[in-house]
Amino acid sequence: LVTGSNLAPVGEGLHCRFGAAGDVPAVFVDSTSVRCAPPAVSSAQTVQLSLAVDGHHFSHSYVSFTFHDSQAGASLDALDPAAGELHTPTRVTVLGNNFYPAARLRCELRMRPSLLLPGSASVRNAGSEGEALSVAAVFIDSGRLACVLPPSPAGAGEALLSVVEDEAAAGVADGLVLSVSLRTVLPFTFFDARFPPRLSDVSPAFGAFDTATQLTLSGTGFRPAGPQLLCKVGALTSVGRFISPTKVACDAPPAEAEAAAETRLGEGWLGGGGGSSGSSGGGKLS
Repeated sequence: LVTGSNLAPVGEGLHCRFGAAGDVPAVFVDSTSVRCAPPAVSSAQTVQLSLAVDGHHFSHSYVSFTFHDSQAGASLDALDPAAGELHTPTRVTVLGNNFYPAARLRCELRMRPSLLLPGSASVRNAGSEGEALSVAAVFIDSGRLACVLPPSPAGAGEALLSVVEDEAAAGVADGLVLSVSLRTVLPFTFFDARFPPRLSDVSPAFGAFDTATQLTLSGTGFRPAGPQLLCKVGALTSVGRFISPTKVACDAPPAEAEAAAETRLGEGWLGGGGGSSGSSGGGKLS
């Protein structure tokens, strides 16, 4: 049932358009509503639904309509952003597939005591990985949900985010209950923007000067910064790969000659960002 205003019984000219999925005939109900059956589609998706009274000229106004695969659960793929400042709320977009607006979903956040950084609040304050903070998730479209995560309850470190159904409201949409797939846990990093990342070790501390060497950097305060997460080995720079708040991997590019070099980590070196040196950053490239 599609509701609106200024609708009229115009016979064969009354149509519903489900975006790129196609047009279908509509049946007049009254001046504020019509009925139309959605066309078959091959995948879950959200489209713009509009009306035409002459079969050709569709309304500029539209509503969103979501095609949902009732035989499959929702899947979760990534978080955007995947990190947030620990003292302030962070709006996170959950990227995935097969979400639909009738499902009452919530984002649950569990701190990982094993990955809390030194100086963080007590592990007891973080709760076990079986306890969670829960906030409402807002439907955007079939591939996106949004939720606002609260400040970290336990300082800097890594948390696990999952999407779950609100049990009190589950099944309200014609008996349908969205089942989220087993891949429901996505990592989210809380960081303290007051402090730069700090290196404590690099492994290995040496490598051949004429080939690239994969390094693992250990320390605190790391966060997933994408292409802005840069490693410097001497004057050579490469993009780092975030592993956890305490580990980053990067490649030491080949050097022009045998030399000792300092290993550094920072964000946006080319843009003037800050960074820190590792205590074993003088690893010999040989």
